[in-house]
Amino acid sequence: MPAGGSWSARVLVNIVRDDWRWRHRRPEHLVDGLPDDQPTMRQGSGDDLRAGCSRLRAVGGPVASVPDDPAAAVIGRCTRTDNGALDPTTFGAGSRIFTMETSSGGDVNAVILSSDGRTWGSCWLSGRSTTEFNGYASAYPMTEGRPPGPVTETNGMSYGRGQFWYVDRFTPEVASVSVRAQGQVLEARAVDGFVAFMRDLPGLTSDSEPSFEVTLYSADGTELAGKATARGDDTLPQAFWSWVPDEELPDGGAGR
Repeated sequence: MPAGGSWSARVLVNIVRDDWRWRHRRPEHLVDGLPDDQPTMRQGSGDDLRAGCSRLRAVGGPVASVPDDPAAAVIGRCTRTDNGALDPTTFGAGSRIFTMETSSGGDVNAVILSSDGRTWGSCWLSGRSTTEFNGYASAYPMTEGRPPGPVTETNGMSYGRGQFWYVDRFTPEVASVSVRAQGQVLEARAVDGFVAFMRDLPGLTSDSEPSFEVTLYSADGTELAGKATARGDDTLPQAFWSWVPDEELPDGGAGR
């Protein structure tokens, strides 16, 4: 896909504030070093939009201590993000993490399945107590197949301050995903077609205008889809386009 955002897939660029620092940890170090609590948002700060969501101010005092289970702690934090928090009832006890990556600075990108299996969520969490936003999350119905309505090659990708993060859902036969960016190839394992990236890319800023090229692989390493199998300017053939709906569920999936 060409640089500058003219590719046909949806790419949502979240501009990261200059006071954020970004580092990378290998995926197996999932939740080490995560702070228990997140700060309230700073009063009187700048614009009221981030990642296309209305900004919500945190209220009250510090959050109570998190459970001993690291996965439960992450899920709990995803129900308290400043933007688009997951509904705490829908994503309550029994919910589980499908896949997750954590940076060396403690930033998390995760895919979470609700306890009843009817809803899934993507969630980014900040690992620093000094950041203005403690995270953001989106909820989607756990339906089979590509959702109705507008379709895109991939879900939104985000980058800034030397870091790249991305959550997507593909057909379950996809066992791993690679993304070529900035001359590097990033690879991640997919779980039932779900994939999450939280990677360090030195020099990648909001002004970089990078191109991204996605390739999908089966469990035996066979290439299922990529630029070589796509038509025209597409990066993926349409049979392998993203299963993420064009619109997220309201209120973090509440009432499902």
